[in-house]
Amino acid sequence: MKKIPIDVSGCRNEGDVYDLLLAGLEAPRWHGRNFDALWDSVTRDINAVLPPYLVEVAGHRQVPEEVALLVSRIRSLFEEAREGHRADVRLKLV
Repeated sequence: MKKIPIDVSGCRNEGDVYDLLLAGLEAPRWHGRNFDALWDSVTRDINAVLPPYLVEVAGHRQVPEEVALLVSRIRSLFEEAREGHRADVRLKLV
């Protein structure tokens, strides 16, 4: 399983998180920065990085509340994709 480490400790807003995550997934330039686009991204083969993969998120404890909430929501999205759509994608807080 491919590991994709991202460190959100320097993130100050949601856009920063999407920048890191989408770069790690090697998403196309036209990729949206919202939950609908992210859902499509993890449940379909639109990124250069294809499942199976594990996104390891570090630095999540010392970020603004807006960033922490987004990371939590993204983690839930990954869990739903894995459980409900059998996408072999994981997101782990480290």
